[in-house]
Amino acid sequence: MHVLPDAGHFPHRDHPGQFAQILHDFVAATDPATYHRSTWRAMLRQGQPVMDPEPPPGPGAVTVAG
Repeated sequence: MHVLPDAGHFPHRDHPGQFAQILHDFVAATDPATYHRSTWRAMLRQGQPVMDPEPPPGPGAVTVAG
């Protein structure tokens, strides 16, 4: 993670040179994701859940209303 001071919501505008270098380094060092079209199609058709319907109880547990 990179924190650009005083960048706000637009780091590409506030620090264009630094942002471009960070992005370039990330792309150069990261393998592209792979996926199978048939797997995604099946998951979308089946409506795979995004998260467990009941979050674990305890400190830090977050409930998201749907």
